[in-house]
Amino acid sequence: MQRVPLVVAVAVCLFAAAVESRAAFDPARAASDYDNLKHWQYTTQEIAVSQPLTIVRDTAKWILSSGTVHLMQPVDGRTTGLVFEGKGQFTMTVPDRFEL
Repeated sequence: MQRVPLVVAVAVCLFAAAVESRAAFDPARAASDYDNLKHWQYTTQEIAVSQPLTIVRDTAKWILSSGTVHLMQPVDGRTTGLVFEGKGQFTMTVPDRFEL
């Protein structure tokens, strides 16, 4: 019998979190962030890659062997991209033959 109060408590917490995040959404700020992302602005400071750096996302793998990295200007406090110039390798496994 204690499962019902727990389920109700979890549902109330999830609903409260959804309402709070919905209330915190600011369309003007979202439009401003989107405009900033469209400018594709990167830092002038170079970051040297002195030893191999591996980045893995899902089935994609980047190996940055040597070169420089320029980070994208942060938008809303988050860096969302980078430019790499140098020697590296990219591989991706496609799990489904229909995606080729």
